[in-house]
Amino acid sequence: QDEGDDIDALQEHVAYRIYESLVGFSGAISRHEQQQAWRKPVASLKDKDYVWRGQQLALQFTKDAHAKWRQVLQEGLARFPESSGLRLNLAAHYRYAVEVGWSKQPDEDLAMAWQLAEQASLAAYGSRYDEWASHWMLAKLAQWCKNDFERSVTEATRALKLLPYDATSRADMAELMANAGKTKESIELL
Repeated sequence: QDEGDDIDALQEHVAYRIYESLVGFSGAISRHEQQQAWRKPVASLKDKDYVWRGQQLALQFTKDAHAKWRQVLQEGLARFPESSGLRLNLAAHYRYAVEVGWSKQPDEDLAMAWQLAEQASLAAYGSRYDEWASHWMLAKLAQWCKNDFERSVTEATRALKLLPYDATSRADMAELMANAGKTKESIELL
């Protein structure tokens, strides 16, 4: 093995650790933004504040928090009906409910998730995160809703180019790649 490979691997590892501790879903910046969003009065909330509030609830992974997550996103979407970020998070909510068995109407919830994600993908991206979230959600839903593994891989690849160091994204995309028969790529992601 070449010494340059070791340095490259070390740099990759350091970049990953920095990203996860600061920026990842549970990184310091995300936790700070979530806390700030909960401190604001409702009248001053922006669509991104509803997203941050919702993410804090989503990451609790309980049925009660999940129900509150949906309520927060629906309240936000009522105030900001054009928000692609809120649509994508609500799509994630519906898909997750099906995945963990909390949905009472899985087919309808998956159809709603697909509709919300498609609508969000047609809007201009407000941020790099919104662009990533759109590709990430469409990658998941292409498999869950349409059995379209080719589109899923395309969307997953686009998502990974935007956030190559996010552990959650990499794990999800590895699962999607494996489902699509791309085992080599799946193992590399993991």
